[in-house]
Amino acid sequence: MTYLIAAPPPTPNGDLHLGHLSGPYLGADIFKRLLKQRGINTYYSVSTDDNQSYVEKTAIKLSVDAGDLLRDSRAKIAKTLEVYSIDVDCFGKQESSYEEFVKNFFSDLYKFKQISICEVDVLYDRIEKSYPVEAFVTGYCPHCFDVTCGGICETCGHPNSGVDLLGIDRRRYEIRKEQRLVLDIESMHQKISDHLQKINSHHRPALEKLLDSLLSKSLDPFILSYKIGTGIDAEFIDLKDQQINVWGEMYPGHMYFFGKEKGYISPDNHYVQFLGFDNSYFYTLVHLSLAIAARESGYDWPLPSAFITNQFYNLEANKFSTSKGHLIWARNLARDIILIS
Repeated sequence: MTYLIAAPPPTPNGDLHLGHLSGPYLGADIFKRLLKQRGINTYYSVSTDDNQSYVEKTAIKLSVDAGDLLRDSRAKIAKTLEVYSIDVDCFGKQESSYEEFVKNFFSDLYKFKQISICEVDVLYDRIEKSYPVEAFVTGYCPHCFDVTCGGICETCGHPNSGVDLLGIDRRRYEIRKEQRLVLDIESMHQKISDHLQKINSHHRPALEKLLDSLLSKSLDPFILSYKIGTGIDAEFIDLKDQQINVWGEMYPGHMYFFGKEKGYISPDNHYVQFLGFDNSYFYTLVHLSLAIAARESGYDWPLPSAFITNQFYNLEANKFSTSKGHLIWARNLARDIILIS
């Protein structure tokens, strides 16, 4: 028996803060140590989310080069994991073979008709002449009405496509219909529900509530490509000037780093995903859909056997945020403890 343990790749736009560390990274480390005490084989993998839009957004805010910010942040993150003795087997780095692996994965899914190119609604910024997603567009969540960026609401966990955000300037933004790579999650609704029901003893209450809400209605398609200018290009499926959505890229990315460290990945392995609650939609619905699609395309990777979520730490009533500089750095806490002791 072998357990493959994954924690979300932190966005390399700064060091790890206390909220990061006290959540999935420490939780996964404790889980690994418990399994090892019982003589069970484990592989714990963490990488960095290099193509995430928040890297570029933070670089713009700090007036620094995005590549320099990424490299500096990766070094700090690796050091912080070391300072706290987080026992990762693989601190993954995106190399040329990583990009090739991700492209081959989506090429296979496209070949087996598990994903397709469809016309969808996308947001266009008339001023910047760009297609803003995630960090580059802010409005109000159409579900809980809290302030949120595009993609996901960190408060309630519900997804948004950007075009459905409330309160955005309609004079600045227009909705266009364009072709994008799309994952039809609704076509897998029953398989998703069945698998989540099978493992629901591992779900915490907030995740269970979110899943009940999401699965009570039809699931919107997940847009797998966008025009953001950075990331893994989608030209291999004839989508020029587009890149693979980083949240879709992340799933085969996990498998790449597991395979690089462990070699052959068996369908009998137990795949356990630790994560912050805010990203539950991406892991439980998008990644599970991609895992099911991978099975239909000839991959024998294991389906996830558990999703272990954590709620956020707050600082002065607001959640920790690297992008907003609202946080306590993990390494600063370690330094203070050493000085006190």
